Amino acid sequence: MFIKVITVISGQDSQSNNVVFPITLNEAYIALDNMLSNEVIEDIKLSSVNDLIKYHRNLGMWIRNNWFRAPGSRLGTLFIEYLPRHMDDLSQAIIIGYHYYLNGIEKTIEELLNE
Repeated sequence: MFIKVITVISGQDSQSNNVVFPITLNEAYIALDNMLSNEVIEDIKLSSVNDLIKYHRNLGMWIRNNWFRAPGSRLGTLFIEYLPRHMDDLSQAIIIGYHYYLNGIEKTIEELLNE
């Protein structure tokens, strides 16, 4: 499963025109819908919040490198008031928020960062 996440996203890097730079949480969730395999989406949906840590080193790293650190990234501005939080916390908040999104539950940034 981890290899599948990397396979799905490894063809898109910060130099590619294929990377979508979301500016809102909802845009980030829609981008994840479009780039992750159905198997990974289903796993994220059905996993417990605590089990989502398994995505930290693959999907989380991709989010950090492409949505927070890459030139042209806009998502970091959404989280700017929450810095100096570690980027790991921010990317994990996106993954946890995506889990809730898939399950029809809306959470604010504040709620996600306090999970």
